[in-house]
Amino acid sequence: TRGGNTASIAVDLLEFDQGMDKARKLHIKCISNIKQFWRFPARKNFRSHSVEDMMQRLDDWTLSIRQAQKEYSYLLEKYNNSPSLLHAYASFCDTVLNDER
Repeated sequence: TRGGNTASIAVDLLEFDQGMDKARKLHIKCISNIKQFWRFPARKNFRSHSVEDMMQRLDDWTLSIRQAQKEYSYLLEKYNNSPSLLHAYASFCDTVLNDER
């Protein structure tokens, strides 16, 4: 029915918007985590215990990359014709993964 189809499209659009919002937030989190990582060696009072902090930041960065990749993979599988998704993923590959796919 036509009304059921409209509801299905609305749910699909809502799911897409929520997924894109989540992917963008994870993308920003990746950038923030790597910036925090590089702040440690730039400090003038860098100490050996700071290495542990750096390793934690690196672990945080790795986890945020995995989370973002998982979200982007799901979205790309379901909405692979979306120009905004393809642009966001290309930006993620370039700025976070340093991969110009």
